[in-house]
Amino acid sequence: MGLEIFTFDWVAGLNYPYHQRQIISKWDVAKMGIQETQYERKHRMLRQLSLCCSACTCCELGRKDINKDNIIRDPHVLSNMNPVRYMVVGQGPGMNEIIKGTPFIGQSGKNFDKELSKYNLSRNDFYISNAIRCFIEGNAKPNKNHLSRCKPFLDIEINLIHPHFIITLGATPFEVFCPDKKYSESLGSLHYSKIFDVKVFAVYHPSPLNLMDATRKCDFERQMKIVCRMINRIKQKTDNYG
Repeated sequence: MGLEIFTFDWVAGLNYPYHQRQIISKWDVAKMGIQETQYERKHRMLRQLSLCCSACTCCELGRKDINKDNIIRDPHVLSNMNPVRYMVVGQGPGMNEIIKGTPFIGQSGKNFDKELSKYNLSRNDFYISNAIRCFIEGNAKPNKNHLSRCKPFLDIEINLIHPHFIITLGATPFEVFCPDKKYSESLGSLHYSKIFDVKVFAVYHPSPLNLMDATRKCDFERQMKIVCRMINRIKQKTDNYG
């Protein structure tokens, strides 16, 4: 799967349905003289990856359509499709995310956005993804099989995005990156993931339940303050894409 993503591209500018779009080699793309920015190229490659994700039936989650209000919905959500170099990884999509087709837009996402705004940042500054890409009824914790089946998507995303570091929201994604470390002792600091060869910053998940606890709310705000200041320092030295 990874080789296909990095070898082929969708022809830019075609308005055909996905299943009718032609796939051509990257050398043919160059011959056609298509002029793209780095952001546009990465976004186009993410579109293709999103199609691979939507076709994934490697576990039972991907084989089960979601019936909500008598509307059948695809259970897969890859990411917010914004290939910038600050990456956020949560646990998995909820029903709001399935309906809208983009991650982290429920109340937890709003809590995250609120903290970002304090430091002149927004979700547009981030590539937002999840440890698993399919909906689990009741937002239950994914098992090891779910996580392992979705790991190739994280591998490809990280190789494409080249994030400065990754913010993990909650225990599940942090344990995917750093299974050798204790989540509760790792919050609010950077750690190195040997599995993905990337730095990871652990933050509490901003769920309403977590933030109802005054201590956790205070800790979450402190963690976000640290990571947002880190990002603003990096942004002063480089752009969001390079």
